[in-house]
Amino acid sequence: MLLAAAPVRREYFSCIDGLLATMANYFSSPYGLMFIGYMGFEYLSDKPGADTFGEKLLYGVGRYSRDALHKYHHVKTSWCDAENYRSLHNTIVHSLLNQVPVGVYLDSFYCPWNLAYQRFHINHYVLVIGLDMGNEAYICLDPYASAGKYKLPGSCLQKGFREYILFEKDPSENQEPLSLCGILHENYYSNAYIGRFEKNYSAILQFADDLSHNIDIAHETSAWGGDLQSTLLFRRINNLGKNRTKFACALHYLGDVFESEAIHNIASAAEELHSGWDMINSLLFRLHLTGKESIRSTIYHRLAAVAEREKQLSLALTEIAEESKEQTMRSEFLQRECIV
Repeated sequence: MLLAAAPVRREYFSCIDGLLATMANYFSSPYGLMFIGYMGFEYLSDKPGADTFGEKLLYGVGRYSRDALHKYHHVKTSWCDAENYRSLHNTIVHSLLNQVPVGVYLDSFYCPWNLAYQRFHINHYVLVIGLDMGNEAYICLDPYASAGKYKLPGSCLQKGFREYILFEKDPSENQEPLSLCGILHENYYSNAYIGRFEKNYSAILQFADDLSHNIDIAHETSAWGGDLQSTLLFRRINNLGKNRTKFACALHYLGDVFESEAIHNIASAAEELHSGWDMINSLLFRLHLTGKESIRSTIYHRLAAVAEREKQLSLALTEIAEESKEQTMRSEFLQRECIV
């Protein structure tokens, strides 16, 4: 039993992104707008129980990708806790018989092809597209790892499972056409969104100040065998950069659909933010290797520059959203006048 699903891979995708994009492609749907909310930033300086910067730094994304994928591209996901391995297996078999792959949470510690296998417990997801009954294994796609197929022994899934994801495509009669005004108003023009960007700006500056003055690389890496790349801090800063490229993906999609060069230009600016966040990790590496205190000041100024660029990007989006709203209002007024 094997379904013909093809992995969708991008170097900036997380494992979840890869699964969602692969399933959108499987259902012959686009996926670009699932990243429309990926400019989030959250830093909790006083987070209870957190004693590393990695634990205090969050993406500010949450469920947005799966909700936006459903809202704008009509691919619905249901995230379910697996009661036990047997019930999970039966769910997988049932879905495969209905020609739909199943997403499965798999602790990387039990994922044989993952670099963290038997080393670290890191959240990971794979897509089950078939069964190898003779070897008691699941045939999986892992777009995060490669474009190939993997065989996951049942014993590994039994040790590392937690939840699963079911997918379905909304019927075409329930799908509404995309509205540029609606999308921009919901995501950029509303007071809640503008306030979020202002909050992001302040949070990045606070993070810059705290990080540059108080970062202790040895403490951040102590739980990760001294490997900076494996730490939560490095991985989360890395993902913040990737999220800006994902956000740009959503904007380019809008630019294509609505033939807007202005939106494409803002998307290009968002892509450039990726390198700004990557620079912070490069500076942390330099601080880790050399111990030069002057690097702390550079970290602060680089983060402050990133915060300013993100603020300017938000203002540009808000301006486009206002123009789109005005154009829509004029169009609706003219339509009413014609009716009268």
